[in-house]
Amino acid sequence: MVSFLFSTLIILISNPWTNAFQITSSSLIASLHDLKQIVPELKRCPIDCKTYIKSNSALGFNGPIGALGPLGTIGPVSSHIWSPATEFAWHGDFFVFMTNILGHVQNLNYDLVSHRNNPLSENGPLGSSFWNLMPKINDFTRHMQGLGLFSVLGPLGPLGPLGALGPLGPVGAHGLRISQNGQYIDIYGTVQHKVKAMFNSTHFVEWPLFEKYHSKKFVDHLSKTGHLDTSFMVYSVTNEIGESYIMRVSEPQYITILVTPIVIGKNFAINIFVNDKEIAKVNSLFYTPWIQLYISRDDFVKSNNQISLRVDVKSDLIDCGFIIPIAHCSMEYYLYVVGSTEFMLREPHIQYEGPYIRKI
Repeated sequence: MVSFLFSTLIILISNPWTNAFQITSSSLIASLHDLKQIVPELKRCPIDCKTYIKSNSALGFNGPIGALGPLGTIGPVSSHIWSPATEFAWHGDFFVFMTNILGHVQNLNYDLVSHRNNPLSENGPLGSSFWNLMPKINDFTRHMQGLGLFSVLGPLGPLGPLGALGPLGPVGAHGLRISQNGQYIDIYGTVQHKVKAMFNSTHFVEWPLFEKYHSKKFVDHLSKTGHLDTSFMVYSVTNEIGESYIMRVSEPQYITILVTPIVIGKNFAINIFVNDKEIAKVNSLFYTPWIQLYISRDDFVKSNNQISLRVDVKSDLIDCGFIIPIAHCSMEYYLYVVGSTEFMLREPHIQYEGPYIRKI
């Protein structure tokens, strides 16, 4: 009996699935009835704190991560003619427009990202204020660190500086051109995946560029070749059968995955797999579907520094109707994947607790 228990213990220790991956999601928050079990507790909010977890809040389909927000069709990174990420009707290519204002493209990187007050510096939202200031404003912003109730709305989410709207994205201050596939290229035509930015007077930090890929087909090509990272967006169309994205996780970090529908109110289901094991399902009406995964340094090492992340996106049959049979319920969406990088683990995050967080 003792030898059996000892053998079982050895197996558990050696099994990478004893890792304590942690997740939170729109579905888990939607299931909350109150905030009584949440740590740190929420009392100081601009209005009643319970309001912020309801479907008519910023987390709902009418909020900033929904179809009518800056990540939707009327935002600056959409695939429509009015989007500066595609082209300016009156200026042509957006980066030509930037060059006309700011100077030659080869100088933009030096002038902007290397400026001591650039948005990725110590003076920006990813600097010490992330730990020392943001949590002290009120209890709403206190829950914007990794796995917080409102982390998806904070600096680590798709609305923050690491996402599509920030300096690393398609309308960012990196000064790189965009290829026909959506990759970033320098003045020599070389594809770039990262950019170094001044953090303080003595330290530069390498950040992943946030690509807006121009087709799901090209994303699939990157997946097959092992080159799809955790920092990109893409427009696609799926149905109730769904489609998959397979990414390579190259460092411990928080990873936020968001599906923004093209049409307001449309719902999608998300299934998340880590190393081929399903860890989460997201499907809640009236909430824009998202999930945040925390991979700690210990988890990353236990997985032999190699983690495969798969995201399945499906349309919700409820949006298709039940009276008229439909062969395939096809719906359009934008997928946003935002990795926080290991650099954002340089100081401990608040240890949040509550039923909206699950350990896998």
